[in-house]
Amino acid sequence: MRTLMRTQNSKRAQMAALLTAVMGMSACGDDGSCPEGMVLAMGVCVPDEDMGGDLGPSCTPTGEERCNGSDDDCDGDVDEGLSTALLFEDGDADGFGGVEVEACGPGSGIVEVGGDCDDSDGDINPGATETCNGEDDDCDGATDEGVLTTLGTPQRLMLDNLSSSDIALVATGEDLIVAYRDDGGALQWVVVNPDGTLVSGPHLARTATGAPNDPVMAVGLDGRVLLAWSEETGGTRDAMMRYLNLDTPSSPGPVVPAVEDRLPNDLVFFGDRVFLFVAGDTRLDVRSFLASDLSSPSSQVFIKSGYSIRAVATPAGFLQAAYEDYTDSVAAIDLDRVVADPLGLENVPSELTADPGFYDIALVERGDDTRVLAVTSDEGTKRMFMFDAGSLGSPPTPAEIGSPGDSPAEAQSVDVESFDGSFDVVLCGEPGYQCSYRNVALDGTQSEPVVFSMANYIPDGEVARVAPNRGAVVYSGGIPSGTTEHDLYVQPIGCR
Repeated sequence: MRTLMRTQNSKRAQMAALLTAVMGMSACGDDGSCPEGMVLAMGVCVPDEDMGGDLGPSCTPTGEERCNGSDDDCDGDVDEGLSTALLFEDGDADGFGGVEVEACGPGSGIVEVGGDCDDSDGDINPGATETCNGEDDDCDGATDEGVLTTLGTPQRLMLDNLSSSDIALVATGEDLIVAYRDDGGALQWVVVNPDGTLVSGPHLARTATGAPNDPVMAVGLDGRVLLAWSEETGGTRDAMMRYLNLDTPSSPGPVVPAVEDRLPNDLVFFGDRVFLFVAGDTRLDVRSFLASDLSSPSSQVFIKSGYSIRAVATPAGFLQAAYEDYTDSVAAIDLDRVVADPLGLENVPSELTADPGFYDIALVERGDDTRVLAVTSDEGTKRMFMFDAGSLGSPPTPAEIGSPGDSPAEAQSVDVESFDGSFDVVLCGEPGYQCSYRNVALDGTQSEPVVFSMANYIPDGEVARVAPNRGAVVYSGGIPSGTTEHDLYVQPIGCR
């Protein structure tokens, strides 16, 4: 062992002598320090610029530690004793980090900007441009937003001649459920793939007795689909409900009389209850039912005088409703916040806009940012309003974000749905039996509208998505070729 140590010491001495003789370098001082501009290497001081980090540690025992990822003072620690800040590890070298770290400053693999939702892919970061790929490229919590601007070729379902334009549409799993009134007046439903393929059906939801119409659907937390409709019963037209059976379509749930002398307008599942919003005789009412037992309703609660109503459930624990008000014979779109109490509902109304007309609302929840989009239309005046869902103590302030395009000139049906951080808007009306589709981001920007024309019938258009870049617009009407048959058509949502 002593022989080996003498050999190593001899080699170090020879190297130090060689460096001193050949490269003009000097030995360390008595205190082990090097002159200014020199660094310690194998027991001798060498010029800092000559080392290149290859001959030994770029440090001096009396050096000052700097934020550079190196041991500047030769004490075995790196960047010690320096003030630190909260920075981010950048694993994919795209300039944006993901994991938070304490560091003295940016450097190799450490950056000042975070928010990278996939730090293993350099093409995904907050500075990236969203593309049509099923990914959240710009890390804003939404997928393919602003690029879903193309509709595929309309696919006719060949369901015979519909006797009404009113349809209802929901998405469940990988498919869409569509309810409609067939040529004989019965209420039917079908399962449709978003590409326009008929998966199953038609399935009978309600016989033609009572002339069922005005279908409304919603999907519960357990995946069951609830259908509401109106039918004639003893001289009045009442709202009825029943669960559809997706596994055994021929065995639906029992028919439940819901509200007398009212038409169903909307269904909202909220907690363990489902809320049915109805309209009739210039009255707007709401009634809640246990989702597991529709035969146990709450009392019927009057909201306000009006013609129609739509609602969404908010994370803050209340229902947000927009309705077409009727006060002193003047219609207006109002905003109403309803506390979801199973034994009764408390109204907190506030005016949304004084414009009358058809409308719909939808809600997007993305982290702490929960927004509601409302679309109104009246005699060619179409407006969109965006507002935070808010809390019971802070009424929202709707901000008008513009008009949803010029077509159709007069929208007679409006559908607004939300999926994965953005809104889909479909308007159908006259002239030209037109429908239009557009996507609206949370900042209010709109994609270019896609306009398509039908023939012979004013269509009722609905939209739903089962995945970020997979969904469809479903509408009733005649195809552009001019057929007089009234049928269902499916246009897949795609990327440009």
